[in-house]
Amino acid sequence: STSPGKEDDARRLGAYDFVLTKKNGWGTEVANRFDLMVDAVSADHDLAPYLGALRKDGAAVLLGVPEKPLSIHSFLLISRRRNLTASLIGGVRETQEMLDYCGKSGIVSDIELIPIQKVNEAWEDVVRTVRLLKEDSRVDGERIAVVGFCMGGRLAFLSAEWLGREIHCAVSFYGGGIGAPKGYFPGQTEVPLSHVE
Repeated sequence: STSPGKEDDARRLGAYDFVLTKKNGWGTEVANRFDLMVDAVSADHDLAPYLGALRKDGAAVLLGVPEKPLSIHSFLLISRRRNLTASLIGGVRETQEMLDYCGKSGIVSDIELIPIQKVNEAWEDVVRTVRLLKEDSRVDGERIAVVGFCMGGRLAFLSAEWLGREIHCAVSFYGGGIGAPKGYFPGQTEVPLSHVE
């Protein structure tokens, strides 16, 4: 992580080690150490130390979409038969395989379940979070997105309409109560909106 503040949460969720990637020389400390690396960073960053952290036949999976095209030296891949791949989103089968693996391996997530009766409080949390992120000097305020699943998908959907230019885009996965029959249809949105059903 680039943020030392994430170490406590990482260890609480089961991490046995933590690498601070803003520290000089961090790449040499973890060289040839990992079989798999998932890169979800959408900010521009140098892939070289990440690829160097992979063992022979290791794989890096890109999930983030940086603004600028990636630039890598092919020797980083060729020299140790490393693989570089990417994924947009898995289907139901892939998601179930991932959940099964996490269950067998004791991998947990940090989530907050919100009953439908507290949907207004959840919306206030979305608005407050977006505004806090815009004020945070470590965050590019022009690249804030709202992503949600199920009821969170509906909140992401509504964010595109109600938050306007405070966010950069919104992605709604299986948002409840959107579209026909008798569902909610948004008005005009000022930002890109993707809705997956």
